[in-house]
Amino acid sequence: KKSGFAAGGDDDNAIYGEVHGGATPEELLVPVLVLNNKHSIHLAVAVENTTAKIRLRKVAFTLKFNKPVKSISATISGTAGSVSTDDNGVTWNVVFSGVKQGEYALEVCADNKMIKAPSVTVLSALGEEGDL
Repeated sequence: KKSGFAAGGDDDNAIYGEVHGGATPEELLVPVLVLNNKHSIHLAVAVENTTAKIRLRKVAFTLKFNKPVKSISATISGTAGSVSTDDNGVTWNVVFSGVKQGEYALEVCADNKMIKAPSVTVLSALGEEGDL
């Protein structure tokens, strides 16, 4: 409440009341709402093409994550792959050496978390020149 003639128009008798339309704290304060989501986006990976052919004794797969990751490791049948990214952290290339034809469970660890990945199929190099 503010003293003055705010509630009346009688100049001879002071009538006290509330000030309206000015710089009162109620009129200056702006409410701010901050939302905090406690649930993070579940990290997931997809293999661009789950079937790849052996070329020069190596097989390569492209992994795409649903959000950027800083580091990954990938293995199939106990064989670690060589990984590289194009600096966006979402798309990663994995190259495996010495892997034979067959279907494998792809094991991916991204930012120190095991990620469920689809299985991959490695096709034989036979039939194309220069692959052996």
